[in-house]
Amino acid sequence: MGVFKININYSVDKIRLKTEIHKTVLQNVILNPFSCEPGVSYEMKTSITAYRHNFRIEDNSDFGICSFWVASSHNSRKNSDHVDLILDYNPNKCKGSVLLNYIIDSIFRDNRHVEVKSLDLAIDIPVNILDLGYSYKGNMSRATFDNGSDDRTYYFRKRRSNGYIKIYNKKRESNLDRELTRYEITLNPDVCIDSMSVYSVPEDLFIPVRDLNNFQLPVDLKGTDKILLLACMEHPEYLKDLGRDKRKKIEQLLAENCSIDFNYQNINKTIRDFINTIYSFN
Repeated sequence: MGVFKININYSVDKIRLKTEIHKTVLQNVILNPFSCEPGVSYEMKTSITAYRHNFRIEDNSDFGICSFWVASSHNSRKNSDHVDLILDYNPNKCKGSVLLNYIIDSIFRDNRHVEVKSLDLAIDIPVNILDLGYSYKGNMSRATFDNGSDDRTYYFRKRRSNGYIKIYNKKRESNLDRELTRYEITLNPDVCIDSMSVYSVPEDLFIPVRDLNNFQLPVDLKGTDKILLLACMEHPEYLKDLGRDKRKKIEQLLAENCSIDFNYQNINKTIRDFINTIYSFN
């Protein structure tokens, strides 16, 4: 039956940028202006693992109130004329924020010394979370939070790691009037921003998704393979307990009969188009 073509939306849901600035820029562009700005909370931290200057900023956006984080001067660094600066924000929620645009325009816009440390890619699937199944490899860590009905959240891999995945009911979270499941994956490019023009997502980090409503059992499948296929649809963790050949066969059957296709070309274009709003590749 093959993969299913449904209307999937891709977007950058969070990004963390890092750069170096002179101390005078920190003082004149960040510390002084934000010292009396409403919606800005400041905290100084002295731990060796923390940034000295931390700003939690709330501002109006096109979608209501957005919040983002600015931090500078990591305490593990030796004293110098230059300091590091981190900007962490959600583009989906902060569009139209005057304060965010001020920081981007003043420090990050077309700055070739910016590093893209991490980004969260959001994949919105217009299917109820209970109608989706997932496959994962080997001993990959996995957790499920089930509050009843379709109020579920799945986690794969360690938080903030490259390939960390969170899947949840976006309809419930945002009180939408349509079915929507969000699949969020954390990617850690950790490259200079000008290298993002050729960046491609590591496809092997993505966990395959199956649309169980569109599953069709192969008519020639019988006996043990049929039972294993049905069991692994409901409990993908069983796959790791199968022998290599049997696991490969069941995984292929799952992929052929109910997999949802992720368009990696569109995913890469989505990321490049977003980065191009900060740093022009042309």
